[in-house]
Amino acid sequence: MNTWRCISGCGACCRLDPALRGEALEALSPEQRELYLSMVGPDGWCVHFDTGGRRCRIYAERPDFCRVENLVRLFGADQEDADALAIACCTQQIRSESGGRGRVMRRFRRAIRTAATRQLAPRQLAPSAGTAAGTHPVATEPTATVEVPAPTATAPTPAVRHE
Repeated sequence: MNTWRCISGCGACCRLDPALRGEALEALSPEQRELYLSMVGPDGWCVHFDTGGRRCRIYAERPDFCRVENLVRLFGADQEDADALAIACCTQQIRSESGGRGRVMRRFRRAIRTAATRQLAPRQLAPSAGTAAGTHPVATEPTATVEVPAPTATAPTPAVRHE
């Protein structure tokens, strides 16, 4: 089972456009709904979302309905379904904002798989191919992924003279 984890530089959940988020609005109390609607900018994005930096400007003080860990309470789901609900909500939002095969979706899927892998105890790992019978597989930490931003412009390649 995968474990939900937020990724930086996503912001898909910050698209608050009421026309796209009817189910979210229905789950909110009247007071929360009023606050939610006051946060919707003219472009449908949260007024606190920095679209250039793809980050929330009030992350530490954001409202409770902006916290994915509160989805279970808001939607009345069972606590044991928390990860599945959060993953489904994030997947839906990312797909609608960035596409189902885009870089953000790939990063999110990698993050939730990595979070789940880190929770496995070594005895739960299956032996790898070539592991001798009676020996234990070696558990290793997942390697860190370094994201390299795509170049914004490419410099012309200098002409090469052959003599």
